[in-house]
Amino acid sequence: MTLRWVLLLLTLPLNILTLGLFTFVVNAIVLKIAAKLMDSFSIKGWGPSCSPS
Repeated sequence: MTLRWVLLLLTLPLNILTLGLFTFVVNAIVLKIAAKLMDSFSIKGWGPSCSPS
């Protein structure tokens, strides 16, 4: 299991409550973690990381 699937499973009640919109927050968290781990990848702020691609 990857980190994204674990986070989605843990936040399932909140995701159901917000009709799936909390998935954008989970994706942003995973992107921010990836940006911290990789030197060649950066995200400036939460806005760009939460916006759908």
